Amino acid sequence: MDRSKWSLSLVEEPPCWGSGELPLFPVAWKRALKKFAAILHDDQLVGIEVPRKYDFVAERLCSVEWTKEIRKLEKTDTNRLLGDLLVSQVCQAVLVSPDDIDLPITPINLAGIVGGTTLPFRISTRDALLEAGLYSDEGICVALSGTYLEMFQRVNDLTVVLDFSITANAWLSSRNGGRPIFVSPKIDKTLVETFRTMRLRTVRNVGYQPGANWYTTHFADVFGKRFGLHWQGKWTLGECGQDLNLSRERLRQIEKEVIIAYSPRSWVKSEVLTELCAELHKQADEEILFTDIDGRKLVVDRMSAENLLEMTGYDSRSYLRISDSDNERAEFGHLVRDLKKEAYKFSGKIGFVVEKSLRTHFSETLKQWDDSKFDALKPLIAAKIDLPYGYLYVEPDEKSFFLRWTKNILSLQGDLHFDEYFEASSRYCSYRLGGAVHPPRSVVREWLKTDSRFVLNEHEIVSIVEPIEVKLGETQQWLRDRIIASTGLVIHRAEIMDEARQSGINATSLGIYCKYERYFKQVNTYYVTLTGAFPSQEFIDLAYLRAQALAVETKIEDFEISKDRVQVHLTAGSNMCNQGHWSLNKALTNVLGMEKFKIEVDNNPMGLSALFGTTTTQWTDALRALGVVPGDKLKISFDTKELIASVEFLDEDSDLEDAD
Repeated sequence: MDRSKWSLSLVEEPPCWGSGELPLFPVAWKRALKKFAAILHDDQLVGIEVPRKYDFVAERLCSVEWTKEIRKLEKTDTNRLLGDLLVSQVCQAVLVSPDDIDLPITPINLAGIVGGTTLPFRISTRDALLEAGLYSDEGICVALSGTYLEMFQRVNDLTVVLDFSITANAWLSSRNGGRPIFVSPKIDKTLVETFRTMRLRTVRNVGYQPGANWYTTHFADVFGKRFGLHWQGKWTLGECGQDLNLSRERLRQIEKEVIIAYSPRSWVKSEVLTELCAELHKQADEEILFTDIDGRKLVVDRMSAENLLEMTGYDSRSYLRISDSDNERAEFGHLVRDLKKEAYKFSGKIGFVVEKSLRTHFSETLKQWDDSKFDALKPLIAAKIDLPYGYLYVEPDEKSFFLRWTKNILSLQGDLHFDEYFEASSRYCSYRLGGAVHPPRSVVREWLKTDSRFVLNEHEIVSIVEPIEVKLGETQQWLRDRIIASTGLVIHRAEIMDEARQSGINATSLGIYCKYERYFKQVNTYYVTLTGAFPSQEFIDLAYLRAQALAVETKIEDFEISKDRVQVHLTAGSNMCNQGHWSLNKALTNVLGMEKFKIEVDNNPMGLSALFGTTTTQWTDALRALGVVPGDKLKISFDTKELIASVEFLDEDSDLEDAD
C-alpha cells in the first residue's frame, strides 16, 4: 500500500498495528476469517451483532478497508471498544481451526538483520517476547521467519501475534530492492516536538479511517491533545474544535470512532525524556518548571508529562512520586490532584464551586474521606478561597474555563464594562456548559479584582494587563468581519444567513454564534452586533430595511410520514417569516387534510393553523417566538391524532463548525 497518500504519513515513520493504513489481520488469514464470518452471521458471538441491512465481508479485515467494514457491526458489550472486542472474538474463532494460521509470517530471509529491539511493539508484546526469550535482534528475526501458529504456541496470545507480525512487517523496508532493514523510530530532541510526535502516533494507530476528510496531520496534532498529550495539559473538545473549525458534537462523534484502544508502546527512549523523568522526581508540584533542550522554559503539566512517559513505554517507577503519593493518601485518603480534578468536575467545569456543597459532595461520593481534613486541603485545590458567598475557585491553571475565556474576550474586544463582560460570560456558559451554575456577579467581580492579570477599575471597566493572540475559527472570523463592515456594527440575521448561503458558510454555526457566542450578542431578537458595541436605533432600522429587501424561497427539504405523526424539515423563506404562510406538496396535503393544528413552541400555544388548498397559514406568531429569519432550518412535527404542530429549529449538530 502506498502510505504517502495519507496525510498522517508526514509523521515520517511507518504506522503500527491498529492503524487504518494497515490490515487488522494478516492477508494470509482470509481463509480463517471466512469461517469467522459464518459464525458471526449465526449470532454465536458475544457482544457483536451485524445489522440485517449490511453484508459483512470478514476477509476485508485483511486489507486497509477494515475500518469501513468494522463499522457495519454493532456491539452489545458497551464496556469495550468495537475493534478490541472484534479482535478477541476473531482470535477465539480462529483457534477452532489453528492449522489455518500455520502460514509464514515473513517469507524472506531475515538472517543477520538488526534493529528488531527498537521496533515500537506494544508493551504487552514486548513483555511476551521477553518471557519467550525472543526479545533480541536474532530472536525477533527467527520468530518472523516462522509461522503465525508457531509464534502463537510460544507466546500463547494471538493479539501479541497480530501486533508483532503486522507492526514488524510495516517497519521492515529494503533499500533499492537490496537487503531488508528495520526502519528506526523518530527520536525528537525537544520536549515540545516529542509531545507532537506522540500525538500524531496516537491518533494514527487507533483505527481511524485514513480516507476521512478530517484525517490530516493538523487534525492529529490538535486532536491528540484530547489524549492529554500537550505539555500544558489535556485539551477540551471545545478547545480542539475552535482550532479545527469543528463543533464539540462533531469532535465527540469523531472521538467515538476510535475502535482500537491505544496501548503504550516501546518507543525508543530519548535524552529529553530522561531529563523529564529527573525533573518529575525533583519537583513535587502539579506543574513543573522544565528547560527544554532548545532553551525554551516551560511550565509542564505533571499529568501530561506522566502520560507521555507511560505511552512511550517508561516504567512508572522512573517518574512517579512514590513517597509524595503515599503521604497524600495517608493524610487525605486520596491524591490531591484527584481531589482537585473532582472539585473542578463538580463545579460543572466552570471553575467556581460553593465550599459547603463541595464538602457535602466529597462526603457522599468519596471513600475514606475525612471531612475534618477539608480546611487543610482547601488551599491545595483552590486558587481563590476568599470569594463571596462561600465560593472557591478551583483549577487555577491555563485550562480553567473562566481564566481562558476572560483572556480571550478582553484581548479581542478590548476593555469592557463589567455588566457587558458578565452578561457575555453568562450567555456563553448557558450554551457551552449546560446545567452548570453560573457564579453571581459579586463572585466574578471579586475574582477579577484579586487576579493580577486583570484590572477592574472604579468605573467598572474590565481590562487585561497582557493581551494574548486570539485565533478565531473560520466562521467566527467571517461573522466578525461582516458585522464590522456593516453600518453601525449591526446586521439583521436574515441578511447574515443570506450572505452565508452565498459564501458557503455553515448556517448552524452562525445561529449558535448569534445567540450564545461570547464575542457576539443579539439586539432586539433579530439583530447581531459585537460584545461591547451598542448600535443606535437608526442603525438598527437601516439593518431592518436591508433585510426586508431580501427574497428567500421557503423550501421543503424532506419529510417523513408515520402513524399519527408527520415530520417536515424545511428552510424558512421570506413569505413564511413575513406573511406566515407556506405551500405543502401533494403528499403532505393528502395526509394533513383540512385540519386546523394547534401550533406550539416549547409547549406554549401559538394559535391555530389554517389550510387553503395547498397553502398553510397563521405561522407568524410561532416563528416570531423562535426568532426565525429567512434561511433558518426548521423542524415541524405534526401530531395528526392530537392535532398539534410543534415548531423548533432543526438540529444539525453533525454539520456544526467551531461551535466552541
